[in-house]
Amino acid sequence: MIETPAISPEHKNFASQLISELPKVTIHEQLPTRTQDGAAVTTREELAAHIQSTVHKYRDDNVVYLELRVVVEDFCTDNFVLADAFATALDAVAVDGIRARLLPVARADSDAVAELAELVLHAQGDPNLAGVVFLVSGTTHDAKPGAAGSALAAACAKLRENFLPFAIDGAADIESIGAAVRLGALRLGRPLALVDDFSADMTGIVPGKISGWVRDRGIAAEMTPLWDLADDSLGDAAVGELPDHPLPLFQQLGFSCTISAGDVAAGNCTDVMNALTETFGYGLEEFFDLTAKTVAASFLTEPERQQLMETQILPRYEKLADAELRQPDDADESDDMDESEKSDAAVD
Repeated sequence: MIETPAISPEHKNFASQLISELPKVTIHEQLPTRTQDGAAVTTREELAAHIQSTVHKYRDDNVVYLELRVVVEDFCTDNFVLADAFATALDAVAVDGIRARLLPVARADSDAVAELAELVLHAQGDPNLAGVVFLVSGTTHDAKPGAAGSALAAACAKLRENFLPFAIDGAADIESIGAAVRLGALRLGRPLALVDDFSADMTGIVPGKISGWVRDRGIAAEMTPLWDLADDSLGDAAVGELPDHPLPLFQQLGFSCTISAGDVAAGNCTDVMNALTETFGYGLEEFFDLTAKTVAASFLTEPERQQLMETQILPRYEKLADAELRQPDDADESDDMDESEKSDAAVD
C-alpha cells in the first residue's frame, strides 16, 4: 500500500499552476467523433491523425498514463470497415512522451459487439491495448432475451473466459448498474445512479444491495465531474451544478472513485482538478489519493502500476512533501557509515 506523502504546509494553498504541473492519470477519455475544426473522420489517415492529435493534448496537460476510448464503429464507412478502424486506432494511440493505450468501445445495441470482442481477443497482449468498453443505453445490457442483450452477454462471457478486462459505461439506473456488475464489468463508467440505491438511518447514509456490492468489491466508479454537467445523455442522472455532484459523497462512503475529463470539450484534466479545488476544497492529498486509485483501477498489470507510481507519480508529490518529515539522503548515507569511515571522513 502506497502512503500519501506529507504535503508541506507551504503547498496547502496552492495555485492552479501547480495543478497543471502535477502528473495525471486518466482512464475515462472519449475520442471526439470530429476533429477540433469540426471535420468528419472517415479514412485511415484521418483517424490516425485525429487520435494522435488528441493524445498530444493529454500529453500537454501532463497526463502520464491515458486510456483512450474510441467508439470504433463511428469512424467506419463502406471502404473503412470495423477491423480496419480498430487496427488503425491500435497503432495510432502510441505517442512519444506519454503512455497511452486504446479502449475500443462498442455500443451494446449495435452489430459491432461480437465483432469487436473477437478483434480485441485477437489483439490480446498488444502493448497498445488496455481492454474494451461497452456503451449501454438504458437497460439494453440487462441480460434479458433479445438480440442486443444476448450479444452483449455472450461477448462479456467470452472476454471473462479469456481474462480480458472490460468496463461498461452508461448505466442509466441502479438496476442497469447491477446488470453491468453481473456481466463482469471491472469498472463502471459514470455510475451516478448509485445514489438511487442509498438510504438513510440513524448512522447516516447507507449503500443498498447493489451499491454496497460495488463499494465492497472495489469496483471502480469512473467519475467525469465537468462532463457530467454538459452531457444530456445522462438523462435523470444528470448533474445540474458541480456542488451537487456525488463524487465527494461516494468517496466518504468508501467507493473506489477515479476522476477524468471524459470529453475535452468540457475541459481537460487540469480544469477538472481546479474545479474540484474551487468547489469542494480538494488539495494535494486528495489529488494524490485519486491518482493512486486511478492507477489501481487502470487495466495495467500490477508491475506496470508499481512502475508508474514509483517513477512518475511519487517523485513529483514527494517534492511537495514536508521537509521536516523526510529524512535527507545524506543523513541516510551517514547512518550507513561505520565508525572508521566517519573518522576517515573527518580527517579528510
